[in-house]
Amino acid sequence: MTSMAPEKKAGTARSLRRVKVDNRRKVLLRRIARQLAREGSDGGNWTFAQFADASQTSRTTLYNYFSSLDGLMAALQQEMLLQVRPVVAIPEGLPSDKRVSVSVDTWLTWVEKNRALVVSTLWEPGADIAQNAIVGSAKDTLTREVIAVHLGVEEPGRELVYAVRNYVGAAQEALRGWMVTGDADKEACQQALERLLRDVLALGRSRPDVPSPLPGEDLGR
Repeated sequence: MTSMAPEKKAGTARSLRRVKVDNRRKVLLRRIARQLAREGSDGGNWTFAQFADASQTSRTTLYNYFSSLDGLMAALQQEMLLQVRPVVAIPEGLPSDKRVSVSVDTWLTWVEKNRALVVSTLWEPGADIAQNAIVGSAKDTLTREVIAVHLGVEEPGRELVYAVRNYVGAAQEALRGWMVTGDADKEACQQALERLLRDVLALGRSRPDVPSPLPGEDLGR
């Protein structure tokens, strides 16, 4: 039994060496994210050794890429945020109303599969300054992606970001009611998010810094 462990570590080390140097950090994060999803965990109680096991490498190797547990958690949650655009992206050729329902349904399906990570990213845990910064970054990223996908503005000004961020905050509370407090089921959450997204569209139509027509509106409603 003891002779098998070094062979396993050597094998995983070789597999990482086959990955391009620039991609190794991302590969490690994706391995960890997959394991967290399988276990339904956000990693909040994991040790560095557990993260190393999940990344299929040694603690020393993992430490070379992430010099602390806090740094690893921050990088992991930032990696999750990079998935936002593919999740909220909408197939071409859909009219405005259909875009709303498809977008929310796609988002909730992804949220359900990544429940633990989403909860840890969307809700402030307390007085942890670093974690709160990640939460703020998550909300800002979501806000800008909603603006880009649904209002067609890739580089929004501060006023538009502020306005839509308020709606994202309300959407966050709707998700919380479903995923954390149990005040609502998934269907009620979806209806609330669709209403909020339609409010965002109405806001966009009233603003001079948002082009007209909005994405999908030229296809009819």
